[in-house]
Amino acid sequence: MLVHEMVHLAFPLMDDDHVWAQEGLATYVEPLVRLKAGLVEEKDVWLWLLKGTPKGIPKEGDRGLDNTRSWGMKYWGGAIYFLLADIEIRGKTNNKFGLEDALRAINHSGASMAADGTWPISEVFSIGDKAVGTQTLMNLYNKMKSKAFDPELEKLWEKYGVSLKNNQIFFDISKSEARRKIIF
Repeated sequence: MLVHEMVHLAFPLMDDDHVWAQEGLATYVEPLVRLKAGLVEEKDVWLWLLKGTPKGIPKEGDRGLDNTRSWGMKYWGGAIYFLLADIEIRGKTNNKFGLEDALRAINHSGASMAADGTWPISEVFSIGDKAVGTQTLMNLYNKMKSKAFDPELEKLWEKYGVSLKNNQIFFDISKSEARRKIIF
């Protein structure tokens, strides 16, 4: 819980429609911080993602991240957004940049909990996009903000060779290289 709350300090306060960005970022980044600190293993991060992300899948009648009031969409729908953004940034930049580079730029711009007031999400995402040389954050936001978006998680897990069976993570060894190019 402490890591989750500390992540909030490095990201700006958002208005009510964009709380999903604050909570989703902390939910996504939390296990990655623990991994980089050597507190958990890669399998633990995948277990977190495969068990948690289904809670953020839009349901019938959902109208996107900006219009959600459900816990699952705020935390896990937001986490899905940042997972997809991280993968896309890494892919578009041939792994030169990742989400952490966009977040670092956002924080260095003065956009953090220490700043007064709320920040417009478009400004925050524009800062991040500029830092990594893509339009990933804004384009993905535009896809997910006002309508249900199917992230096709099963296809994603298959692509990276991860599966969950009996509450355990299994890796397809033939896809190890693909896994190494994302997230971790």
